[in-house]
Amino acid sequence: MKRHADKHRKEITYEARDQEFLSSRNITTDRPSKKIEDKMLGPFPIVKKAGTSYELELPQTMKVHNVFHSNLLRKDPGDPLPGQIQELPGPIVTADGEEWDLADILNSCWHYGRLQYRCAWVDEKTRDLEWYYADGGEFDNSQDIIKDFHDRYPRKAGGKENLRAPTQKKKKRRTR
Repeated sequence: MKRHADKHRKEITYEARDQEFLSSRNITTDRPSKKIEDKMLGPFPIVKKAGTSYELELPQTMKVHNVFHSNLLRKDPGDPLPGQIQELPGPIVTADGEEWDLADILNSCWHYGRLQYRCAWVDEKTRDLEWYYADGGEFDNSQDIIKDFHDRYPRKAGGKENLRAPTQKKKKRRTR
């Protein structure tokens, strides 16, 4: 049976210094649930081959044995085409903490009585556009961009003509 099963299977081989991802199946982490844990960890470089297993160069903080079977490893796809994956810039470190560089504000709205902005960040074209609360701290050093947005669109939420959140009407209840 084994002979027939192995006819179409290839043994996976990795070279030393290759970057490989490691399955998190048997590794405990500080995540509260396995469900939200990353499926693959890494990438980590391979040090050497030991039979059908491989020795990885792991950080000291993982505190696990560094030899794993080839079934637990996956190749790092890397950057298949030059320029396809762009390196994202790091956050700007200020006295208050980290802050990302804001390119422009695209929209604004009221959400449960709180003002939100939809933003475009510098050099992050692939990132999903998200809504951020105006009082959340992301815009502390970007007041000039907010002012420009509201000068262009005074009727948008938070602008000169729409300073307050809309009041919600009470729902009518049926009486018996």
